[in-house]
Amino acid sequence: MQPMDSHFLCGGGSAPDLIYQITPLSTGLLTATIEIQGSFEGFLRFHDTCEGTEIDCTNDTLSLMVEKDVPIFMAVDGHEPNPQGAFTVRLNLYGCGNGVIEGPEECDDGGRGSGQCTDTCTVICDVGDSASSDEQFYLDPVTHHCYMQVYTPNSTWSEAQADCFSWGGDLASLSTTAEINTLAPLINNTFEDVWIGGHDVDQNGTFAWVSGDPWIYANKQAPWAANEPSGGEDCVEIYKNAKLNDQGCGVSQNYLCERPPIGQPATPP
Repeated sequence: MQPMDSHFLCGGGSAPDLIYQITPLSTGLLTATIEIQGSFEGFLRFHDTCEGTEIDCTNDTLSLMVEKDVPIFMAVDGHEPNPQGAFTVRLNLYGCGNGVIEGPEECDDGGRGSGQCTDTCTVICDVGDSASSDEQFYLDPVTHHCYMQVYTPNSTWSEAQADCFSWGGDLASLSTTAEINTLAPLINNTFEDVWIGGHDVDQNGTFAWVSGDPWIYANKQAPWAANEPSGGEDCVEIYKNAKLNDQGCGVSQNYLCERPPIGQPATPP
């Protein structure tokens, strides 16, 4: 969290809005949250000047990219029939562009222009440097992982992994049945079986994810198709019915990539 200065500037009168000037002491993502007391129906607005153009307003939390030493103006106003009352406004300034994922940020690439994260620290979920010419995406709203289902070109398991790596991720590690169910619309939209990141190359019968995520399912049992895994085949695919199968790694087919948000997670306080 970054330092900033704020003070009451103007407002009041017949329309009892209070306007504060906020001067960030560093560039980052500013959030303002209003906590109202009693029956007061208050809300926040950001302005570019004291009485200038409204940038955004909310009944709870505002977020805005701000620049060091460039003032921003915040108004606290009230709705009828309870336009006046007590409130608390909490300000936080997060260092979007410092490489650390903080507060409301989805990602933070340190300002490197990675193509995976916007300059307001939200995830870019697109084809990037993948060789795909036909694909579909899903952005998880909680984890902010980006998934890319590639329909064209068909690829062997190692070719698919290489393309996912060029894209900035890896073949998908579907570690839970909940994750599989979430991605079912992507998987069901294919005419092929789909490569994912499971394999038992290192030890036959002991499966792992290429990402290093643990191979954990309820009762330690993955949702294998009937009579699978059959052995002798080292790479994992997923069927349209969301069941897993081990397959020969040289088969060419669709594949599913997964990319976590770029940036280092913030250290817990």
